[in-house]
Amino acid sequence: MITKQPWYLLNIFKLLCLIMVSLSTNATAVTELHGDIVELKPWGGTDGDGRPNGYHPKLVRLLEKESKIKLHYAITPLKRINQYLRTGKTDFSIIFVRDEFAFNVDIVNDVQDLSLYLIFARQTETQRTIGTNKNLRFGVILGEEKLANGIFAKQGYGPHKVVNAKSYERLFKMAEAGRIDAVFYVGDAFEHYLVDGNIQRQQFGEKRLLQDQKVYFLLTKNARRYSPALSQHLHDAIERLKNSGELFDIYF
Repeated sequence: MITKQPWYLLNIFKLLCLIMVSLSTNATAVTELHGDIVELKPWGGTDGDGRPNGYHPKLVRLLEKESKIKLHYAITPLKRINQYLRTGKTDFSIIFVRDEFAFNVDIVNDVQDLSLYLIFARQTETQRTIGTNKNLRFGVILGEEKLANGIFAKQGYGPHKVVNAKSYERLFKMAEAGRIDAVFYVGDAFEHYLVDGNIQRQQFGEKRLLQDQKVYFLLTKNARRYSPALSQHLHDAIERLKNSGELFDIYF
């Protein structure tokens, strides 16, 4: 004898099926995203003709092809990106996770391992004991102050003054001119400007490794197009780029 199921159980089952189908197709229903890439060479910038270039634009082009989602972006100053990630004004960015927006973003996947450094100008007396170097002037990219000061505190640096600029080139030039004592920078930024011939190695002294950090592809949870399914879709696409070696070719 076949027992007939109550009508409401059948309706609940149909509803669950619809939800599962909706979740599975939600990511592919998103055909485009609008994001912001940090205006900070060598990660993001423009060439002489105003076209975007750098590590992150290359990643976006690969991810666009792999994910089948059109990824529009603007080259944007770091401080503004921090605000956009808090408010949901941008769909995505490729950046460190910072305390000021950590609860507002979904970490999709890591894309690069970076080290953070402090390099001193040649004229600075770098032999001073950490913690007694009073009133040193540290050059920091605008928008990076909280991250830098937190690291300086952990490393035991004493009272200091943070001097801001929008580009590493500007900070390195200020160090060469003796206007600041050291530059806080990430990755191969210093080497990038050495290769370009914009700065001279003999003008700089000691380089100190502060800590290691990961760069992530982030989605903003407050953005209209965001969904967990979209995050998983992009995560899987980045994993495929890692496995193929294409991601490695961008950054190394």
